[in-house]
Amino acid sequence: MGYEDTNGLHVDRDARHAESMDIDDLRRRLQGLQDDVARADERLRVLVHERPFFAVGLAVAAGFLLGRAFGRS
Repeated sequence: MGYEDTNGLHVDRDARHAESMDIDDLRRRLQGLQDDVARADERLRVLVHERPFFAVGLAVAAGFLLGRAFGRS
């Protein structure tokens, strides 16, 4: 069953319910992504604290590779 919104457009309640479910699903996925990033951040902090020279070398190597990949010819 549908209804008219304030602009006089016909809006289907099922479609609005589906949009609401999509937004809820997106929120859950974003929360999961935020949790994953927080865990990765913590692991990275531990790595840098335990092996600082390895972390610096890894950063230099990554910077070099990115510079080669995206640098001017």
